[in-house]
Amino acid sequence: MSDKCEEIYAQKGETPLRTLLDADGGETAFGLYAEAACEELTAKFRNETEKAAAAAGPRERETYIAVFGHRSFLNSLAYAVATAAGVHFGALDEMLDMSVGEAEGILVPLYGDGKKAIHLKRPL
Repeated sequence: MSDKCEEIYAQKGETPLRTLLDADGGETAFGLYAEAACEELTAKFRNETEKAAAAAGPRERETYIAVFGHRSFLNSLAYAVATAAGVHFGALDEMLDMSVGEAEGILVPLYGDGKKAIHLKRPL
């Protein structure tokens, strides 16, 4: 976790990522948080992919990753992954206003050409 992100979140409350990034120091704080989380996620993802490939032989590459976690924090991670994957600017802009509720997540394409992130909502 990031103290600065927690501070901004405490001030702004449950709000879309756009509002948190616009707060004083928000873009830097949530950017650094997402960068650290991406490093950890990448290491874990590569390790699991290598294990699966060794066990099952050649298989299709993964094309999406599901991101779950504390609201707004998971948005910053999903946004960073989508940016790195090459998701188009318009679809990235939509992600800034995505309001993810409790027990929901974001499905992010790993190869963003023409794809969008998908809000994974709880069934009613």
